[in-house]
Amino acid sequence: MTSDKVLLVSFPKSGSNWVRYCVEHFSGRRTPGKARRNVLVSEGPTLFDRMHFVDKRHRNIFMRSRARQGLEDYHHEDKTGLHGWLSTWRKDRRVREVQNRRLLLLLRSHYESFARNRLSAPEDITGYLGNIEMFEACRRDKLVIYYHDLVTDLTAMGRILNFLDVPYDFAGFDVEAHRKRSLELYGRGPDQPESREALFDFAYHSRALPAETRQALKAFCISYLGADLYEKYLGCFDRL
Repeated sequence: MTSDKVLLVSFPKSGSNWVRYCVEHFSGRRTPGKARRNVLVSEGPTLFDRMHFVDKRHRNIFMRSRARQGLEDYHHEDKTGLHGWLSTWRKDRRVREVQNRRLLLLLRSHYESFARNRLSAPEDITGYLGNIEMFEACRRDKLVIYYHDLVTDLTAMGRILNFLDVPYDFAGFDVEAHRKRSLELYGRGPDQPESREALFDFAYHSRALPAETRQALKAFCISYLGADLYEKYLGCFDRL
């Protein structure tokens, strides 16, 4: 049976920690995340569900890229025979089920996502594109929020809270103090918020990407999504 909970889909390093912080602040409800990176509420049912990768096969691509560079300790053997068929069937079923969920998609620039996650080949961002593809196919209520809008002011956060049916009042909400607290809590995890001193620099990580890497990444994204979907979801990042 398909859950009626909103599913938050966000490629790693796309701003979900700030979303979790604000949702917990205004709702008093727990949000999903690693135990070592609890935000404000540590007990009780979660208000929404969360995935970094709709298709787990895409997670394998991402993690293998990170492991090759010594950034993760990751070993995964693809199943074969009957076990392989069952594994594929389960993953395909999960993808179909997500199409019938209420989806909230967070999108950071594909250039920034590539650089911030220290990926090495355009194919490593397949999970990012797979999430977009699934969002486009979603048959229920859905909302896409861009990282630069999420960081710039509280307008995008208000849209998220409305989508989650969380009552809120930003009057008296000291955004800078809460943002600082959110970053402190994020820092309890395995890595640190690298752009905390340059939050409004939306090319902070990707500025140093060689031109040929950017071109190859864009070409791969267009080949995966098609030119129309690329422009619909990612064209704005070429104009930032």
